[in-house]
Order: sequence, then structure tokens, then C-alpha cells
Amino acid sequence: NWADLRGCSLFQCVLSRAEISSADLSGVDLGETDLSRAFVVRSNLTGSNLDAAGLAYTDLTESILKRASLKWSKLMSADLTRADFTEADMTAAHFESSLLTQTRMIGARMDSSSFKDMVVTGAIFCNSSLKEAKLNRVSFYDVDMSGADLSGTSFAGTAFIGCRLNGTNLMGINYDDSSLDSLARSDLQGAKIDSNLQKKIEEIRSMQNKLPRA
Repeated sequence: NWADLRGCSLFQCVLSRAEISSADLSGVDLGETDLSRAFVVRSNLTGSNLDAAGLAYTDLTESILKRASLKWSKLMSADLTRADFTEADMTAAHFESSLLTQTRMIGARMDSSSFKDMVVTGAIFCNSSLKEAKLNRVSFYDVDMSGADLSGTSFAGTAFIGCRLNGTNLMGINYDDSSLDSLARSDLQGAKIDSNLQKKIEEIRSMQNKLPRA
């Protein structure tokens, strides 16, 4: 059974290193709260307010954060394994070095958010919004990004291995050579791509097709 904390206001509280696992925090105001290094495992934070919350090194494994607001939140090095952020608002959030394994980001808003120096495995980003986000030095493995809006996003040292990028919006993205090569090897069926990027992808694929097969 979950500890019922609904109706509580924890705005600007200091809960660093706290043990709040298996708790019902749905709808709770945790705005600007310091939850760094806290254990919030298998908790329900549906519809909660975590705007500008400190979540660095926080363990949110298998927690539910559907429709939660995490604008400007700091999730650096947090463990988000199998957490559910469906339709959450994480605009301008910081995910640097966080652990995203089988994390659900379906329909989530992550515009202007920052991801870097991390590996994302088996996560679902389909129909999410990542406009003008920074996805630098991130390796995506078996990630479903179908239908995601990645317009204006920055890719530097970004790798996509076994990912689904069909139907994504890639208009106006910024990329380096390694990211371009990785995109060229991905499934981009139905993606929105500007003519310059499309030409470069076609050139890379043409060169790849000419290489002798082992």
C-alpha cells in the first residue's frame, strides 16, 4: 500500500536524501523542492508540480509522473528507469547524465531541455516535443521516437542505434558529421527533413551502398 500524501504542500521543502518510496504524491505541490539524492521509487506523482525541483541523483525508478509539471527541473544523474512521464511538461529541464532505461516519455513536452553525456536504452519518446532541445553526446539504443518533434534540436556526437525515427520532425536541426551519419542509417520514413539535410543523407546512403559487403 502507498503512503497517502495527497493534499500536502511541500513547496520549497528540503527533502534531500529522504525516503519517500511507494508514496501517493499525486497532485502534490513539490515546486522548487530539494529532492536531490532522495529515494522516490515506485511512487505516484501523477499531476504533481515539480517545477524547478532539485532532482539530481534522485531515484525515481518505476514511479508514475503522468501529466506532472517538471519545468526547469534539475534531473542530472537521476535514475529514471521504467519511470512514466506520459504527457508530462518538462520544458527546459536538465537531464544531463541521467539514466533513461525503458522510460516512457509518450507525448511529453521537453522543449529546450538538455540531454548530454548519457545512454538512453529502450525508452519511448513517441509523439513527444523536443523542439530546440540539446541532445549532445547521447547514445540512443532501441528508442522509439516516432512522431516526435525534434525541430531546431542540437545533435553533436549523437548516435541512434536500432531506433525508430519515422514521422519525426527534423526541420532546422543542428548536427555534426557523426550525428549525420547515424541519422542516415536510421529509419526516417515519413520524417520531415529540409532539402539540404535530405541531400546529405542520400549522399551518405549512396556511398554506403557502394561499399563491398562482407
